[in-house]
Amino acid sequence: MKKAILFTLSIASLFLLTACKNNALTSELTQTTFTTSSETIHSTTGYDTCGEEKVLFYESVDDGYFVSSLLERGRREIEVPNIHNERNVIGIGKYAFYANKSIRTVTLPNTITKIEEFAFGNCTNLENLIFKGTKEEFNSIEKDERWNYKALVTKVTCDDGEVEI
Repeated sequence: MKKAILFTLSIASLFLLTACKNNALTSELTQTTFTTSSETIHSTTGYDTCGEEKVLFYESVDDGYFVSSLLERGRREIEVPNIHNERNVIGIGKYAFYANKSIRTVTLPNTITKIEEFAFGNCTNLENLIFKGTKEEFNSIEKDERWNYKALVTKVTCDDGEVEI
């Protein structure tokens, strides 16, 4: 039930955020509590803003934040920051960029330790995935076997070369 609720929140957020252009980033957080018949679920989400424009949506986890969605479908380039609200961005969540047909380039920080299922699934125009770290660091990221399911991208560009995916 918890996964279904979080997935629903992530998909619902796909229509709220827009991309940032040349302004300073600020962060906003939201605490949400869901009560089901068997449990209470507390969720902290947040997003970076650039003036009035929203950039990425985040889900709080024990060690930092996961990117949970990008909500402007027309954005061609995305750069995931290494810090959100004074904590590391450590993962790309399930379906975070799923089926986004506009994205051509995504840049990931070297703070990423996990990429969940379908994070870049069906991103059929994603040509460039850039990792701001070494090939060894990229290879050490825990990746679900379907993290890039049917995505166009076939390699990751790292600081010291490329990794075939």
